[in-house]
Amino acid sequence: MKRVTIFQAVVKQYNAPFFEQLHAALCKDDVELQVVYSAPNAVEIRRSDCVDLPIEYGRRVPALWFLNRRLILQRAWEYIANSDLLIIEQANKYLWNHPLLAASRLRLRQVAFWGHGANRQERRPVVSEWYKRKTLNAV
Repeated sequence: MKRVTIFQAVVKQYNAPFFEQLHAALCKDDVELQVVYSAPNAVEIRRSDCVDLPIEYGRRVPALWFLNRRLILQRAWEYIANSDLLIIEQANKYLWNHPLLAASRLRLRQVAFWGHGANRQERRPVVSEWYKRKTLNAV
């Protein structure tokens, strides 16, 4: 059975039905879905829009946040090592993304981006946006 793993910092309630339907569709094709996510941080808790996923496909893992919640490192090595396809958000905040992009370039892992990738903040860090543009075609 093939295994697809999607990485999220947290799962928003509006995404839960999508993951449920994706899980059902992939099961029909004998593909296992794993959604790796972490508990919400203090900012996310105040928004009250995060949910947990069912154990069939939800994989809640511990996470460390750095630089005032600008970077996240999830304890997800086992899911990375045991997946046929890794789907990551094109966001610099995920510390796993950088070695995964290198592994993709070396054809060691199959990696795909998902999400819009747009920075909707008023202040756009020049280096961060440059890096994001450079890695857009890295998968």
